[in-house]
Order: sequence, then C-alpha cells, then structure tokens
Amino acid sequence: MQDSPQQPWLNLYRSVPPTIQPEAATGLDMFRATLARRPDAPICHYFERSLTAAEIDAASDALACALREWDIRHGDRIAMYLQNIPQVMITVLAAWKCGAVIVPCNPMLRDKELAKILRASGCRILVCQEDLYHDIAQLALPHTPVEHTITTSPLEYLQERAELPKVLMSMTRNRAAGVPDLFELVEQFSGRKPRPKELEPDDIAFMVYTSGTTGEPKGAMNTHGNVVFATSVYEAWMDLDHTDVILGLAPLFHVTGLIGHVTLAFLTGAPTQPQTPQLIALSLAGLTRACPFPAA
Repeated sequence: MQDSPQQPWLNLYRSVPPTIQPEAATGLDMFRATLARRPDAPICHYFERSLTAAEIDAASDALACALREWDIRHGDRIAMYLQNIPQVMITVLAAWKCGAVIVPCNPMLRDKELAKILRASGCRILVCQEDLYHDIAQLALPHTPVEHTITTSPLEYLQERAELPKVLMSMTRNRAAGVPDLFELVEQFSGRKPRPKELEPDDIAFMVYTSGTTGEPKGAMNTHGNVVFATSVYEAWMDLDHTDVILGLAPLFHVTGLIGHVTLAFLTGAPTQPQTPQLIALSLAGLTRACPFPAA
C-alpha cells in the first residue's frame, strides 16, 4: 500500500484494502454461498458433535416452514432467548428465510425485563430454552404480544450415545405442556423448503437491545447490509477462511457474538464452537491460573 499523506492511518492497514466491497447482499446470501461451496463441511462444533452447513440449512428450512404455518411474514419479529447453543444458528436462518427479524434476548433477563423487550419489539414468536421458559418466560408471556413459543434444550444436538458433558450433567429435559419443541418441529417439517423470500440490504436482520446504562434499553436496528459489511471486516482483518475455527466465547445474544461468531461462520465457513456459560467460566479460571494477576 502506498503512503497516503492525507490519510496516514491507511499505512497501518498492511494488506487490507482501504475499502471493502462485500460479495453478498444479505446475511442469508452469505450462508447460501458457503453452503454451495462446502455443504458437507462442519459449520458448528458442539461438544463432541459437529453440524455441517447442509444440516443447519435443512433444520432451518424445516423450522422456517413451521413458522410459515403460523403466518410469519416479512418484517415480523422473532425473539431468541437462548444460551450459546447450535439452535441459535438454526433460529437465525429460519427467521431470515421468512424475511423476519431476530430479536436476541439476554438469558440473564428476568420476567419483567423480558416482557418489556417483547412488548417494545412486538415479537410474535419466542424461541426459548426449556429452563428459561419454566423459570422466567412463562411469567413474562401473558404481558406480551407473543402468539407462539417454541422451546428447546442444550441437550439436543449432542453426539449420540456419548457421555453427557460434565457441564450439562445437572440439566434434564423439562418439556412444557402444550408448547412445541424445536427439534420435534424440525422432524415434523423435515425435507420441506420454505417459499423463497428475497431479502434486501436495507431489510432488518437483528434488533439488538442496548444494555440501558443511560436510560431504558433501546432496540438497535441492524440491517442485512450492516451485518454483511461488519462480518466482511472481521474476515478481512483477521484473514479467516474455512480452515480456521472460531471459539465462541462472546454471548450469542450480543452483537459481538452474532457477528464475530454466527455470521462470521456463515460467511467464511469456519466452524464456530459456541461455549456455554459454564465452559466460559472454566476457561477463564484456567487462564487465571495460568496467568495470575500480579499482587497489588
């Protein structure tokens, strides 16, 4: 790169060009391009099991068909109240295949906080972890416009007949009566494809609520154009491709996790390995033991 007297910071960009022109127009286009290149390559590692792009695509197709049965349309809001589990990828893609908007919700929210976000965003669907449904969501839902809830469990998508991971040993299945299960919906609509829905760069992909440090949390609208560009910046500056692996330490309800883990895997084909809060705590404890803070 030649020296630029007017913009000297460009001299620090090394091999990264001063402007980035993404090849894809939408987040869904990014994933479909990766799917076409490497359908059988892993795109998500979950404990001892890996899910391929084709498996994630098929599951999200089935879930999108289930959502269409509930008349989910372009611009509708779908709340995602999940920890770092593979169902995040499936839910995001299923929503986009309907033209819908994902509203990620912090799993640490309590019922009144969750209800406030569901009301403000106008969510029609809630995809929720079973434990969060029983402890929190069922208390919040009567005060919201949510019409349908889907529950799921971190115990899904584990390797068959493998020993249960230690961090999940205290967890049990706890189905709620009358509430559809995500995995069962995927099986019910398996093999079906939703009617193609064309998205535009100006369509909203994520409505991420702020932390509310200076007032009430506000829904920040991230368009597909925003998502594609931010993801492309990660790809260019980190020089990532499908041979890399993305360690998913950031929470997937946060924009860092959504872009730096989920959509970055969609774009590059580099599998993401989402970490549960328990594993993150263990990782941080290991780092602390290996690199202790100096005594005051």
